[in-house]
Amino acid sequence: MANRRTWGKLVAAAMAGLAALLLGSAAALAAAATPPEAVAPAFNEEADGAGFDWVRVISDSAQLMAAPSHRSRPVRETELFELLLAVDRVKSFYLVRDARTESFLFIDQFAVEFVDYQPPKSEQVFLRDVPMRLGVSSPADQLFGRSSGARRSGREKAYDGYCAGKWYPTRYYENADYTPRADGLQLVRDAQRYTGTRYVYGGNSVSGIDCSGLVSAVARQQGISLPRRAALQAEVGRMVTRSGLRTGDLVFFRDHRDPGYLSHVGIYLGGGRFIHAGSKLGKVGISSLSEDYYSRQFAFGRRI
Repeated sequence: MANRRTWGKLVAAAMAGLAALLLGSAAALAAAATPPEAVAPAFNEEADGAGFDWVRVISDSAQLMAAPSHRSRPVRETELFELLLAVDRVKSFYLVRDARTESFLFIDQFAVEFVDYQPPKSEQVFLRDVPMRLGVSSPADQLFGRSSGARRSGREKAYDGYCAGKWYPTRYYENADYTPRADGLQLVRDAQRYTGTRYVYGGNSVSGIDCSGLVSAVARQQGISLPRRAALQAEVGRMVTRSGLRTGDLVFFRDHRDPGYLSHVGIYLGGGRFIHAGSKLGKVGISSLSEDYYSRQFAFGRRI
């Protein structure tokens, strides 16, 4: 009887040990399958960064931020014409891979332009082999592959998709496949017919007109229907950088209160000048992109 009891205890102990081992293995596998919260997902692309886009800094005051907000912690200042690898778009920012800090950081989409670039082998090795950290304070700030959307909660906040009582897009796309339809020279000729017309907010005629009303009116002459607000007109057509502007391209400017909101639009004439219905001008007239305000607030162009 004693031997039976001893044998039974040994069998029970063995079974308990086996169960503990199996449970421990399952827990270990689950832990291994869960990525650390503070580490960015690894790149699976080839070493040359295939699948992503290189961007060049075109603003001499741009900064790399810890999160997709200008209220976020700035990590470092960029250099003019510095190249960065953009891996995602979040709200009105690009998420870029920064070699200097070995982390993923955010830069204002209006501060860069896309370029064709083939990195040297030293950079290719970096892209593939060096682990990167996220430059964000918590996983909730990552927002990979999506925008938090346009929400208004309490007071208006910069880049929240709401400004001056209006909703606005938080993302603008290149639309590289868009085929322009407008005759740029004719857009300019039609716009010049409004020269001297009094600026009237919400106006649509020769008795009074505003910036988006002017652009809508001249585009309509060529059978092109545009939204009535500058922020929405900025979604139409192929995106153009400042250096690539041609006569007839639409030029968009950021709002001084909320840089995520595009509150003004004009039509490029060439030679750095554009025609627009400006509230400060009080009429339809011509201004220069080199003027301090317009140079600072310029966002991008669109070829419609």
